Amino acid sequence: MNIPQVSVIIPTFNSGSYLSATLESVFTQTFRDFEVVVVDDGSTDETDAILKSFKSRIIHLTHERNRGPSAAVNTGVHVARGEFLAFLDADDLWHADKIARQIKLFETHPEVGFCFTNYTKFGIVQSNESGFDERNQAMRSYPRRQIDNETYVITSESLLKDLLVVQAFPMPSSIMVRRSAFMQACPLDEELAYQDLQLILRMAKFCTFAYIDACLVDRRIHSESLSNTIGVTKFLHMHIATLDRLSSWFELSREEKRAAHVLEAGYQRAAGYLAFNNYELSEARRHFWLSMRRNFTTQSLVYFLPCLFPRAAVKRIRFLKQWVAKSQDRKLR
Repeated sequence: MNIPQVSVIIPTFNSGSYLSATLESVFTQTFRDFEVVVVDDGSTDETDAILKSFKSRIIHLTHERNRGPSAAVNTGVHVARGEFLAFLDADDLWHADKIARQIKLFETHPEVGFCFTNYTKFGIVQSNESGFDERNQAMRSYPRRQIDNETYVITSESLLKDLLVVQAFPMPSSIMVRRSAFMQACPLDEELAYQDLQLILRMAKFCTFAYIDACLVDRRIHSESLSNTIGVTKFLHMHIATLDRLSSWFELSREEKRAAHVLEAGYQRAAGYLAFNNYELSEARRHFWLSMRRNFTTQSLVYFLPCLFPRAAVKRIRFLKQWVAKSQDRKLR
């Protein structure tokens, strides 16, 4: 049996409405030496029937219950045979030359272990900007060496530290990695649901990153997509949990540890704001305290102190503050 050069790994959970289009975008690739591994992570919609219609063209794996995307990725990698692993969310689309361009980069630059691309958005969110254009082009701010017109190798002395500082992360469906590099950094921690963040941070410690500044992926934004359904609070907690695990995966330099603490403090502070606004004062107090322990700021202290008061008192203070603000606004008019 011929071993494919690329294994395309697609974790899916209740994405049946989009799965056929996603798979077709893989099968129309100009590069043909690949296999497709789809891991159904306990779906309860029409996913199973759709995957059976592709049965001659895919490896179909199933989790009896929903175990989360990190577990689904690990399951897919376990059976994948390719030298390269390409990850694709079950609702996104690839351009026809996506795999071909990434394989060309890997073959001409053997030092690269992780490659990603630019992307566009479509669906309920429309944007004239590419993913790399957003946030004042933060993705392009990493130190880099140009290979050709649209291809760059990131040259950070500590990419992990720079990722934590800049916070511009590759989009999951754009990522392709060398299997050898993945195995050095992983498997993924299945207790963490946010698989792409830990994949990126873990591999940044072990291999060189490169990217193609061309939009080769269309990221679908819809009401059921993970980014819209997990909620802001859960999003923050998932990031905090990932940052808490960093030092258990590998030894961090002083600069990396500092960057991780500053970033986690920001997430803790944001989680504290949300809890405070809902008058969940004990929860807010905990987050602000943890934020100050990671990286002390007067902002966290200013919000921490009111959390020591009874809930009724905080409500009265906030009411008076809002009343004063409205009165001043009326005077300005």
